[in-house]
Amino acid sequence: MLSWMLDAAGRGIGSRRAGLGLSPEALAMARKIGPRARLGLLPMHKGIPLLPIARQLAEAFLALGDSVHILDSHEQSRDNPRTPAALERALAEASARARRVILVLGASCLDDASASLVMGLDGIILITRPGGTTEFHLHRLQREIDAERCLGVLMIE
Repeated sequence: MLSWMLDAAGRGIGSRRAGLGLSPEALAMARKIGPRARLGLLPMHKGIPLLPIARQLAEAFLALGDSVHILDSHEQSRDNPRTPAALERALAEASARARRVILVLGASCLDDASASLVMGLDGIILITRPGGTTEFHLHRLQREIDAERCLGVLMIE
């Protein structure tokens, strides 16, 4: 189970690594994730800022020598709406360009048409705040995702 405490801005709580600006927590988390290439950050409820978390994790992967692409499922444009099909295509393209892809997901993605996309990821990290969700809900989601791909719960303050 991953445990990486963050502050509200998505910075690791703890000392910074000299010269790199990288928290030891982020680096430890990247090492625990191992060889998984396509990762999803899944918020347990609305209002959790996931891009700062994705950036911290990307910095850690870069420090370990991996190429990284962050794909935001909320990013919308006229030319590239983020429907599940567009996300699948963008994920495939990003996977071809970078060793690691971090997909920032929406809170409702397990309940809508994006569920198949989520189930196709190599690893999923559930993101919550203290008091933001119940233990029962966390365990239910972990069972739905499956133990192989559910990398744990990341609690941010």
